[in-house]
Amino acid sequence: MRLLVFILTVSLIASCEKDQPLSNGIIVGWNYGSCAQCGGFYLNLSNDTAINPNTYYVLNYSDNLNGIINQYSTDFAKNQKPIYVIVSWQPVPNKTNWIQVTNIFSR
Repeated sequence: MRLLVFILTVSLIASCEKDQPLSNGIIVGWNYGSCAQCGGFYLNLSNDTAINPNTYYVLNYSDNLNGIINQYSTDFAKNQKPIYVIVSWQPVPNKTNWIQVTNIFSR
C-alpha cells in the first residue's frame, strides 16, 4: 500500500505544472447544492478538520476527476468524517478562498 501511495505521489508530482502546488489536504465538508454544478466541497490545506475562514471552497472543473469526487462525496455522506487527501490545485480568479483542484487522491 505504501508503495502504491509513493508511486501515485511521484506520478502526480511529475505531471503537475509548476504553478499548481501539491498539498496535503482534508475534505472537511460538502455542499451538495441543488444541482450538479452547484455542489462542491470544503478543503483545508492544513491538519485542521473544522470549516473556518481558512477553509477553501472547491468546485470540480475537470471531467477526469468526476468519479473520484463522486466517491468522496458518497463516502463523506455515509461516514460524516474528514477525508485526508493530496491535491494539486490552482486559485479561481476573482474568488476569495475558492480553488480548482486539478488532481486529487487519498493519503
